[in-house]
Amino acid sequence: MLSIPSVFVRSNSDLKQQENSDKAREKFLINESDHLTLLNIYKQYESSKFNDRWCIKNYLHPKSLRRARDIKDQLVIIMKKNELKLSSIGYDWDIIKKCICSSFLINAGELKKYGEYSNLRTGVSMKLHPTSSLFGLGDLPKYIVYHELVLTSKEYMNCVTSVEPEWLIEFGEVFYSEKAKGLSSKENQILKEQEFQKLIENEKLENQFKDAKNVGESSNKISSRFVSESDDKKIKRSTATASSSTGGLSKIELLKKRRRLGGL
Repeated sequence: MLSIPSVFVRSNSDLKQQENSDKAREKFLINESDHLTLLNIYKQYESSKFNDRWCIKNYLHPKSLRRARDIKDQLVIIMKKNELKLSSIGYDWDIIKKCICSSFLINAGELKKYGEYSNLRTGVSMKLHPTSSLFGLGDLPKYIVYHELVLTSKEYMNCVTSVEPEWLIEFGEVFYSEKAKGLSSKENQILKEQEFQKLIENEKLENQFKDAKNVGESSNKISSRFVSESDDKKIKRSTATASSSTGGLSKIELLKKRRRLGGL
């Protein structure tokens, strides 16, 4: 549904059609989530057995929804080909919202004032679009994620979903952490950057350690081969020296000869 043109039929000039379109859209709205609203539309389109008349009646583009159906079929084929299990969680919205949160971590915003958010990473100020399911809510969520930004006269967020701060920390611990008490937002941002740099440095050290370990193991193998070769040479040399000094006799034969001659 995010990969296709807008499914909503809405004329810029026909005020009557705009009003009817907005009323039709309200039937599909899922509070605090444009993503889930799109999912709800597709599920109901599926329930209508992909009926074009149902789309027209509800001010939806049949062509766009047919394209969404094709994309889903392609995904199902890919999953079956890779032996991935197909299952459904039905209407457990929180699980789907967690999935959306984990996918749009960088596009996370925090409420600054009514209808306006700021990106948690860049600080860019963003507005809720008037067509969003969150627009006009009495109590706006503190944290959201969005699909993309649309630049007109202002920066508008397209396709927004409310999320819990715990989810942002759980899925994006590299980017987000709980604010340290008594510190300003700027100081907290510095702490986050320092933590991120530490992670990078630790990863570099681990890679260097692995490389050094691999080099060390190779050196040990080479050294042990040289040691064994040098030991063999020493043994052969000492054996040759002993043989030359005793006329080629072994130590036992030499002792026997000395006893016969009355030596020690």
